[in-house]
Amino acid sequence: MASITTWTRIEPVARDPDMADGLKAAIRDPLWLLARQWQFGEFQGTDGGSPALARFQAGCGKLDRFLPDYDPDRTPTTFSKFGLTDFDFEYWNGSGWSLVPDGEIRNNDKVHVRATFPPVRTDRIRIVVKGAREQFSRIVELEALQADPQPSDRDIVWVGDATPAGAAVRGDGWEWAADPAAPAGGARTHWTPSNAGLKQHYFEGCSEPLPIHEAETLFAYVRLDPANPPKQIMLQWFDGTWDHRAYWGESRIDWGVEGRANRRRLGDLPIPGVWTRLEVPASLVALEGRAVRGMAFTQFGGIAIWGAAGKTRLLPPGSGLCAEYFPSVDLTGSAVTRIDPVVDFAWGTAAPHPAIPADKFSARWTGEIAPLFSETYSFHVTGDDGVRLWIDDQLIVNGWLDQAATEYNAAIALQAGRRYRLRLDYYDGGGPAACKLMWSSRRQPKQVIPQAQLYPPASYAAAATNVALAANGGRASASSTHSAAFPVVGVNNGDRTGAGWGQASGGWNDATAGDFPDWLQVSFNGEKLISEIGIVTLQDGAPIEPIPSHVGAVQPLNGGVPLEALVEREQAQAEDDLREATESGLHFLRILAAQGLQGYGPVITRAHAFEAGVDVADAASRRFAGVMFRRAPDGRKLSAALKAAAPGLPESWAIAAKDWESVRAAADAWLAWRRGVAPTAPASAPTWRPERMEYAFAVSAATPAGRVDLAARDYPGGALDWHAFDAHLQPGAGGGETVVIEAIPAPVSYRGMPAPRYWQFEDAEVNWGDVKAGETDLARLTLLEFALVGSDDWFVIPVELEAGSVCAAQSLEIDDTFGIRTAIRHHEAVDGPRSGWGLFGLTSPRQPSPEAPPLLFLAPTLLSPLESAPIEEVLFLRDEMANMAWAVERVVQSPTGRPLDRYEAYRAAKAGVAPAERADAGANLALAYKVGSEPPDYWIPMVTVQSGPRATRLRRSALASADGVPIAPLGRTLEPGRRLDIYEEEIPRAGARVTRSWQLARGVDGHPCLWMGRRKQPGRGEGSSGLVFDTARKPQPQV
Repeated sequence: MASITTWTRIEPVARDPDMADGLKAAIRDPLWLLARQWQFGEFQGTDGGSPALARFQAGCGKLDRFLPDYDPDRTPTTFSKFGLTDFDFEYWNGSGWSLVPDGEIRNNDKVHVRATFPPVRTDRIRIVVKGAREQFSRIVELEALQADPQPSDRDIVWVGDATPAGAAVRGDGWEWAADPAAPAGGARTHWTPSNAGLKQHYFEGCSEPLPIHEAETLFAYVRLDPANPPKQIMLQWFDGTWDHRAYWGESRIDWGVEGRANRRRLGDLPIPGVWTRLEVPASLVALEGRAVRGMAFTQFGGIAIWGAAGKTRLLPPGSGLCAEYFPSVDLTGSAVTRIDPVVDFAWGTAAPHPAIPADKFSARWTGEIAPLFSETYSFHVTGDDGVRLWIDDQLIVNGWLDQAATEYNAAIALQAGRRYRLRLDYYDGGGPAACKLMWSSRRQPKQVIPQAQLYPPASYAAAATNVALAANGGRASASSTHSAAFPVVGVNNGDRTGAGWGQASGGWNDATAGDFPDWLQVSFNGEKLISEIGIVTLQDGAPIEPIPSHVGAVQPLNGGVPLEALVEREQAQAEDDLREATESGLHFLRILAAQGLQGYGPVITRAHAFEAGVDVADAASRRFAGVMFRRAPDGRKLSAALKAAAPGLPESWAIAAKDWESVRAAADAWLAWRRGVAPTAPASAPTWRPERMEYAFAVSAATPAGRVDLAARDYPGGALDWHAFDAHLQPGAGGGETVVIEAIPAPVSYRGMPAPRYWQFEDAEVNWGDVKAGETDLARLTLLEFALVGSDDWFVIPVELEAGSVCAAQSLEIDDTFGIRTAIRHHEAVDGPRSGWGLFGLTSPRQPSPEAPPLLFLAPTLLSPLESAPIEEVLFLRDEMANMAWAVERVVQSPTGRPLDRYEAYRAAKAGVAPAERADAGANLALAYKVGSEPPDYWIPMVTVQSGPRATRLRRSALASADGVPIAPLGRTLEPGRRLDIYEEEIPRAGARVTRSWQLARGVDGHPCLWMGRRKQPGRGEGSSGLVFDTARKPQPQV
């Protein structure tokens, strides 16, 4: 158990020479600093008694939520003149309207208001307005957020409130019942009537099969009867045979062969009485690439209640690509931005947008693409006129010329379950305009790339949890008193600013205060499990509140993972990492050798030989690829072959019958090992904010005083502790427990501390009398005052807490040597809530006392993790001579996962190459004119762009190579493939340095953690790229 020691002090409010009024003590900071009160009485001839026992009480909770989508640049705002002051959030309970818990809002002054409550199942919600300032208000957005557990945007519920269409129900009886608390699939559950022994209910032959793709996961919800739990539960799937089974608990049902796809044990029985989500990787039951037409719910004894069942995609469905349309043919000018679901346009002579001309325009689509299969894909791009296509920054189609509709084709190997960066450029030089993006592969028929496989860049991704969106089935209606000037046409059109909702400036308006109560209602497409309702209001002529800082998914917090690892971890190795491919392949050979099966090594190596990377740019990677060429198995090929052959083995291995089971077991062990290599897995919730070059996130804990949100606004990486967080308390129903600590206060001591009595010799470690301080040297004077006057007034008591605990201090009582108990008050109770003094306290800028009690936070962080040399380093600096900023990629990750020094690579590339003069005029004269110098290719320009009325940012741009192609960054820090606009203040004159490196540490539970993280540090001052324009100099002689 980790512990923290709290410092406490009792300090008299006023020094009463006669002590007639007794001791008036006050807590001087949130960590309760105590003073030796008896000393003051002793020198006056009295003795108030010295502290003998301290009793500290606090309400504590454990961190249980992680909020990765926290955005400190978007903070809640208030209104001063207009707005909703009194209103209720209500939901339909099936027969009438009920107030949601904590849904009665009074005396409100916030633009954005949210109510969070225990989940309720309903098909409609409404806001009832009962008061507004100056008789005018407008609602521009009404949200209703689904509760957990819900089907994620990756879940496909196949069995919900009913079986799939056309299914034939069979078995020992199939009973349905309504259960509003059932998770995910709806409000109905099913089970088999109780009887002893083996029993099941199942269906087959449905007309709507469930296709299972590579790396997908099957799921089902179950709740075991706590009074009569079964001994074993089993799920079975039918794709023509029932040989696909997984089970939990004892081995009472003897179907299938243990350890094979027709009989996989995945753990113990779930805890009875609570809903549990069972998950089965499709590869374990040999269902990848199959179509499921039936499902069985089997058990041995007892009662099991089953809920929704289906599958989870490896990736959530996409929403399309970010499209930028320009009024020119060279991708310049004021762009119109939108999300295009697919790229399949035949504009002809029409304009793509009212703000864009019909002729001589251009467009750029950016985002990511997710293939369904691990194989070579062919991309088919049709353009009239020019088109260019990049996949993961690799230019694979280049048809940048005037032409009639022409189809270009290019092939590239892709991996299922991974997103690849995509960029498609297009221009229309005049006449008819058209552009289409298609793909095909061995298992993928040629088609326009569907919306579900296309993803916009992260900066354009929209939350999908708001079920009040009109696009998600929300339908709005309002009371008859709402203003006819703003008719309700939808609850939210996806534009969080609300500017597009309704007519004119949008929204829903209350006409006069005399019309109250008034209401606005949203009906859903079916019942939803709602846990949060929010509104955004608009005051007259003022901007509405931006996106609130705590939108997005809330993730459960795993206490065993250090907070730094949870926040910083990111995908550390690319799928084309040559070293990872060979080392993982060699590891499989080691597993075989450990079981005495090394004889199959040469066969497996020849069948899946490593043959990649010989054409990479840097010499070290080429040497590595040359050494390993066909000398080791390629882990990527090996993994794909095993998954395709599951539950069997590739035929090319020619495994003897006696060795088959052992080799398959070795393959399963290797696949499990490969999945468990944490550095290759992307972060579940990226918190890095490229525009700030910092991490931003929040964590949360339920305490008896209410839920406490702890937000880290600008964590630069490297060292995370309590002082990085701001606290916000949400009063109301909480959780946690009350902790009471009783201890004997011990006097604080330190080396060089003055003696507490005049006749006592000191240790002479520090000569306080020799400390010099000027009249304005307040810090040094304060230190002297503490050391010479008050340092021996401090006591310490130990308080042991679990790492990750958040405590709201409730009381501190001191028993002195005479048995007198003194209650110590917090200093704000004496000096007022805005006294402005605190030590070790969590800041709560928008929440004064008494709502916010003093908080203690013991962060589950690390002391000193081991850190590797940076595998990526970017230096941001100002170049006053060129009047711009630069991002210098000093080090990037090579194809073998090692640091690549770009400066040395640049020098090596330039060695022996005669510099081009680019003599535009006067080549034969004494002076040669040059348009501009050529900075190194690893210097990435950052140009100034206007981001607001009085705000500018630095946008990553690109230099042009000799053939005119923009030079893209090679590392990840500069976000290749998407637009990067960095806040101008983040690159001061001193510059900034951002690195990526490996981190290794042990968590609180002793488990080792390895992750890739970033760190932002101060730069090294200004720099110069040598960029100059319009120069005339003598040409260099050719030798």
